[in-house]
Amino acid sequence: IITTNIIAFMVYSVGAYLVLFYTYKKIHTVFSGLLLVAVVPAAIAFRYFIQEIVLRWVIGTGNYTDGYPLNIYFIDNLYYAFVFVSFGVIIYFLRYSKFKESQEQQLKIENQKIQLSLLQSQVNPHFLFNALNSIKLYIINNDQKKKNQEIMVTNKVLKQ
Repeated sequence: IITTNIIAFMVYSVGAYLVLFYTYKKIHTVFSGLLLVAVVPAAIAFRYFIQEIVLRWVIGTGNYTDGYPLNIYFIDNLYYAFVFVSFGVIIYFLRYSKFKESQEQQLKIENQKIQLSLLQSQVNPHFLFNALNSIKLYIINNDQKKKNQEIMVTNKVLKQ
């Protein structure tokens, strides 16, 4: 019986998680909510099948007595279904918020890279103009050593 309770817990919570995973922000929120509510009776029916049909057939006894009304079984399991479905919903939204945070962080990094690239493209022509003017000045003044140094520095910067 404990094993079937664990299985039921997994069906409730994983069912809710999967409904949200495949429907949240993909279809209208109302339909997503309706599917989420539909998990409850489906999971209760699955639990009934496992506990009252399969277990009774395998070990000769179920969780409830023989002839226990199905509507009472449903009402009795409704509380646990909502608690366990809530667990699946909480897990989904915790993971979803982490996913959104990482997505947001990636967008920030990408934005910073684009801004840096834009700044580099604006600075490079200005730098090149200044470097060429300096080299021209060194050539005019016949300063071979400084001219060579300036060419090397400009070469290194432009290669980056």
